[in-house]
Amino acid sequence: MNEFRLSDISRRDLLESKYDLAIFCCGYEPRCTFLSEILDISNISDAIVFSYNEHSEMAHRKSIDNFFLRTYSSKKVYSVSSLDIQAQFTQLKDWFESKKFDSQSKLRVLIDYSSMTKSLLSISVFFFLKFIQRKSKLSVTIDFSYSVGEYPDVKEHKNFSQPIVLQGCEGSPLTYTKKSALFLLGFDSVGPQVIFNSLNPDNSYGIFASPSAKDSYIDNVLAYNSEFIDSNLGGKTKLLGLPLPNVTVCFDYINQIITPLKKESNISIALFGPKPHVLASILTANYHQNVTCLYCKALDAEPRLVQGVGELVLTRLNYV
Repeated sequence: MNEFRLSDISRRDLLESKYDLAIFCCGYEPRCTFLSEILDISNISDAIVFSYNEHSEMAHRKSIDNFFLRTYSSKKVYSVSSLDIQAQFTQLKDWFESKKFDSQSKLRVLIDYSSMTKSLLSISVFFFLKFIQRKSKLSVTIDFSYSVGEYPDVKEHKNFSQPIVLQGCEGSPLTYTKKSALFLLGFDSVGPQVIFNSLNPDNSYGIFASPSAKDSYIDNVLAYNSEFIDSNLGGKTKLLGLPLPNVTVCFDYINQIITPLKKESNISIALFGPKPHVLASILTANYHQNVTCLYCKALDAEPRLVQGVGELVLTRLNYV
């Protein structure tokens, strides 16, 4: 178990904080610029902007790319495939090794995961909580920021990859014969079914966002996943609504679910819900020994222009 403390913070807390490093992702979603538009850049000592080279031909990408180049300079912007996890990890490692941190240092990091892939979010958490701690034993504070967005439409995907274990959240399976699974539910009912069929868990639970950004969200999620809920969860008795804007509450409830289960089961969390719930799950996998996060990639996914609505979900992690 890796001990850390979580808390929700205000926008003022974030805007008045100073950071050794800020990590951003530049992609096709317009909301990826929102946090940088309101930050005082003088509070950031250094920055890494991962500019995903997928969909770089989209018309509005040029303006997004230019924004990050103007704000952080070309030396801080790194063009990389969203699938190249090794290159992203190496960039974090190279940055850390270029600095002179010691065991007395207090490292402060800002991560904007609004348009960040699950993989990069996971390896970033793993890097600061586990990888650098092997030698340095640093005190680390990480502020996570998520720009709530409004999706222009809802399209259910039908074609998914086989289950993929999230790097940094592989877990360490113990010698248990039972398997338990938590399913973060969103607008894809096929993906959870793929993982359920692969795991064949003895116990299954579902989590969805409630309250969420839009009033219609809850009804839509329950409708899209009704067959999965009835067939694999045994109905709504094992279904829990957790708030979108509160990662700390979500983390606490997920831990309450898995704490009695982990004594006799290896636990998997399937990631198909909103990003703040994904973050809570990744942190859970870093907190416990036998918890694994996994997902399926939608092979028929098309880019959607997610606009920010001006709201931020802000979470602070203290690792001492």
